[in-house]
Amino acid sequence: MRGLLTAPTPEGESCRLVTVVTGLAASAAADLLALGEYAIAFSYADIVYHGTRQQTRDPITYELAALLASSIKEYNELFAQRLAMKVFERIVFRASQFNQWLDEYRSNDLTKLDGFARELTNKLRPQNRHLLRRAYLWQAEIGGLVSSVDKHLDEFKKSLASSQSGSQARPQLVGQVLKAIVDYHLEENRTLSFGGIEAVISDFELLQDFYFGSHQENMVKIVLAFGELFLSADDRKRFLGSSDAQSKYTLLEAKAAPKLEPLWFLVISICRILQSDDFELKAEEAY
Repeated sequence: MRGLLTAPTPEGESCRLVTVVTGLAASAAADLLALGEYAIAFSYADIVYHGTRQQTRDPITYELAALLASSIKEYNELFAQRLAMKVFERIVFRASQFNQWLDEYRSNDLTKLDGFARELTNKLRPQNRHLLRRAYLWQAEIGGLVSSVDKHLDEFKKSLASSQSGSQARPQLVGQVLKAIVDYHLEENRTLSFGGIEAVISDFELLQDFYFGSHQENMVKIVLAFGELFLSADDRKRFLGSSDAQSKYTLLEAKAAPKLEPLWFLVISICRILQSDDFELKAEEAY
């Protein structure tokens, strides 16, 4: 449906997609609502999110269960990534309305989002507040994991830069990321029993996009689009006073990117959790 609605004309033009829910948008309809360029919900509307669901007529064996679990996880991640990219600018818009928090956040080296998460949590009904609490904890976990893996990779990347090309280095880099994740779990005093191994695998799959997928490309777009909003007053003066595009981006990358990346991790965490459980949101909560 979305493909048909957004299909270009023979001249290559696409319609602006405005989505509206008058009563109930559930499951695929909730995703379709959010994927509109402009989304409208009547005040009494309900928006229900949940993850991918599949049916099978075959008896459930271990092999089939594993296949279904892998397929559902892959689709949930796909939908979460697409949803996150679509709603990120809306989250930034909401962040810009919390003036006191935003002024404090951009005026120092603060990169924790506890104040913002608290503002958003207060907008939710009690039965849905665990969504933001879980997302904030997950965002903090991702941030800690990425920081730890980055430190591990720094020296390794330097040695590779002088000895091997990118294509030759890729398999070794993948192995080093996996090793860094295992070290992180051991440093956090976590056991590597079956459950621990599953957590390592989950973290590795999570960081696949960060190191080898579209994450960095997405962050460039995000920094260019929203970076100025997250500059301190002094940095913004420098930004506006410069006429050199590369210098301006370098400033955004140094000062705004560290502010925007935790926000992106929070948004992707929210979208992943929306795909993992049932959440019935009222229109104002979804907004």
